[in-house]
Amino acid sequence: PEVTQKFDYNEVIGDDKTVKEFLAHYMQYGLALLTNTPNQPDDLMKVLDSLEVGPYWKSLFGLLSRVSYQSDPVNQSFNNQYLSAHTDMPYYTQTPSVYFFHCVANELDGGESFWVDSFSALQHIRTEQPEMFQLLASVKVPFRQYRVGWHMAGSYPTIELMGDDLYRVRDCSFVIDNFQFVKDHDAVTRAAWWEAYNYLRAMMTNPDRSIQVKLQSGGPGCDRQLAGPARPQQVHSLRR
Repeated sequence: PEVTQKFDYNEVIGDDKTVKEFLAHYMQYGLALLTNTPNQPDDLMKVLDSLEVGPYWKSLFGLLSRVSYQSDPVNQSFNNQYLSAHTDMPYYTQTPSVYFFHCVANELDGGESFWVDSFSALQHIRTEQPEMFQLLASVKVPFRQYRVGWHMAGSYPTIELMGDDLYRVRDCSFVIDNFQFVKDHDAVTRAAWWEAYNYLRAMMTNPDRSIQVKLQSGGPGCDRQLAGPARPQQVHSLRR
């Protein structure tokens, strides 16, 4: 499919026209794949410098977050189990706008990545189930995550709008603070929100709204986690 068009790193760098085509593809689809990149653990910064993108923002996990299998993982990112569709760090006031995934090695069976167009699902809900859409856009969901050294928490609606346009989605079910949710909202509101949220998740399982790619060594992928000025489609990423 056109959305999974692959760009060759050696053809992109040093060519303003090709760089613009790569970034325009990303802005249109929210996902861009780059092949034949340098593939040492710290080479991602070289790739970003070559593309002349930035500035870069650090997160709790630093400027670069290295993900690999661990037998005793601190969270779901580091095990080899199915990881459901999600957006990262929903407790941040301003969630990351762009993620670059740089695959250094992927030699085992499995390890596919998925991207889901949740904006498409939300547009459907907005038209067919406007009351559910309003709940997702108004009910603040408490998110919380902590480990040794830090503790992050924040409450935000699942959908954020800019005017009438979809702007941002916060969806990370495994860091929802259910105890705080009970304190913040009455039983009727909670039940209605969960019905709307489960409806959204069901819409996102439609295979027409997702793509699957197994990233290979030397191939970073770039995916959007919030809509920018061009209003690109919202995507989720996951692994199995």
